[in-house]
Amino acid sequence: MKLITNIKAWIFACLLLAQIPLFAQTDPPGDVTTNSITIPTAEQRIKEFDKQIDKKHKELKELVQLYERANSAQKASLKKQIEKKLNILFDLNLKKREMEINLLEMQFRQIKGELDNRKRSKEQIVSKKLRELLE
Repeated sequence: MKLITNIKAWIFACLLLAQIPLFAQTDPPGDVTTNSITIPTAEQRIKEFDKQIDKKHKELKELVQLYERANSAQKASLKKQIEKKLNILFDLNLKKREMEINLLEMQFRQIKGELDNRKRSKEQIVSKKLRELLE
């Protein structure tokens, strides 16, 4: 969680320093959308991507070991299977990264909303704190 907090602070600082418009109103590429998911759901999906990626890495490693022991007739077929696994792994990693970005964007919007609420409630917050300190 500390890593996510540090990343959020870094992104916030970069956006402020660069004065980049925050988030364009476009859907992220692929089937990774944030329209109907929550922060916990996004975190869960990232974990699921990690599991899938680990599984595909193991399968890839097994195929490479088979390739190294195979005769020349088998190598062509194994090479195609390895390429297919690499493409799947690439796509999974892309989707995971998109979900990580979406998660950070949702967290950023949540923090921004909390900050905006505090700005609007400044007078009440200061008055309450003043009463607490002087009682």
